[in-house]
Amino acid sequence: MFNWKMIYAPNYLCRNTELKTIKDIKESGFEIIRVEVPGCLELDLMREGKISDLYYSTNTLEAQMLENMHIWYFSEFDVKNPNSHLHFEGIDTFSEIYINGVFAGKIDNMLIPHDIYTDFQTGKNEVVVHILSTYTGIRKYELPAACFALRYGYAPLNARKAAHMFGWDIMPRIVSAGIWKPVSLRRLKRDRIKNVYFTTCSIDEKNSRATLRFWQIPSFYLTKTAIRPMNT
Repeated sequence: MFNWKMIYAPNYLCRNTELKTIKDIKESGFEIIRVEVPGCLELDLMREGKISDLYYSTNTLEAQMLENMHIWYFSEFDVKNPNSHLHFEGIDTFSEIYINGVFAGKIDNMLIPHDIYTDFQTGKNEVVVHILSTYTGIRKYELPAACFALRYGYAPLNARKAAHMFGWDIMPRIVSAGIWKPVSLRRLKRDRIKNVYFTTCSIDEKNSRATLRFWQIPSFYLTKTAIRPMNT
């Protein structure tokens, strides 16, 4: 269904660049490379011979030069039912989604799936996923004065991103980015109840009555959810 391709560029070259369509991307002048989804920037560049094998020696140091990169994934796809929506199992991390050149949603969490609802057209459509530099996304958050973390450990505190990427005792520092889980086109209603939870508040055996409370978690734009307590 999808035939993903990608361009990438450092922040200083594209900080004021808006690439919302495949036409914009092709006219940008940046090199277009084929990618694999699920995947990440580092693996795609290794496959294309753009960087050294990160599994060898100290080559992981090359990956640190990619931390300031912006990435644009793009693909065309066919839609038979305009009531469909795009389901991203995982995007790493700060991302903007454009469908047919129109902004469709923003993502800032790599750890949960995201549903993108928009007005598709029957037939061919296009999607552009702009993944911002992780540090560009982190800088907009302020840390409290009393915040404490180990050296180099402050960056992941305000990012819903795997903390080990910033360096851990189990692995070297590789602050990766990409569409790291599958993408699919689904046909589900935009407004629907995803989960319902019941709890018993009280039981009146004499009158054969019980008070229950349930929480319903509806599905809205992207993955924004609300818990609504209700008494019955």
